[in-house]
Amino acid sequence: MSRTVAEASRSGAQRTLPWIALLLGFSPVLLDLGRHLAATPEASYVLLAPLLLGLAARRELPEVPRSDGYFLLALGLALELLGIAAASWSVARLGLPLGIVGLARARGFPPLRSALLGFFLVPVPTSLVALPSPELESALAAFAGAVVRGVGGEVRPVGPLFTGTQGRLELSAFDAGIPLAATLAALGWYSAVRRGARVSGALASAVRTSLWAVLIQPCAIAVAVGLFALGLPTLARSGLSYAPWLCATAFVLVRTERRA
Repeated sequence: MSRTVAEASRSGAQRTLPWIALLLGFSPVLLDLGRHLAATPEASYVLLAPLLLGLAARRELPEVPRSDGYFLLALGLALELLGIAAASWSVARLGLPLGIVGLARARGFPPLRSALLGFFLVPVPTSLVALPSPELESALAAFAGAVVRGVGGEVRPVGPLFTGTQGRLELSAFDAGIPLAATLAALGWYSAVRRGARVSGALASAVRTSLWAVLIQPCAIAVAVGLFALGLPTLARSGLSYAPWLCATAFVLVRTERRA
């Protein structure tokens, strides 16, 4: 009995130690991600990626280890070092999911389709988020203002800004829907993996699901502007930052698990 327990403990250590070493090797990137999330709470959607990866992996079976995993792992570490040396954390962050995929391939677990969820740990670069700003959020503000006025609210935006006696509500580039699209893409990928799809099927599902942001985000902004018109600017702001991706996550996870 004691021998069985010792063997199980040794086997568990052999499975977890490489992953602990991976986290230590990419600790500079993880620290940078922590700083980024503290400074930009709107990017907290990336915290969904390790949850989805864990949920997907625990239902997978091991595969044959692949030698190309060591190349991907080395490439990920090289990207991390290159990014740090060039003071480009956008480059360094890409090394982390490459390292996850590389170690998964080298160990044979989790399979590639699940390991690729690690790429959703990388936040959408702020430069890309801000690309359509401020025109896009101004257009969304005009739409939301028209919707709220249609039901009797008294709001008129100036560009992306709503002001009134109750305070102010300003839409930022993060409110234009790109973070929500990234979240939906991750959820679409996970849903396809749970259905047993291959990598190509998971990619197609991620693209299709991300397109729902075009409909969901304007509705979320209209609700937030409605709350602002009711004199609840703090609730409007926090709800707009977190409610869309949290609600989408809850809906897709429940739907996926029920179908599975």
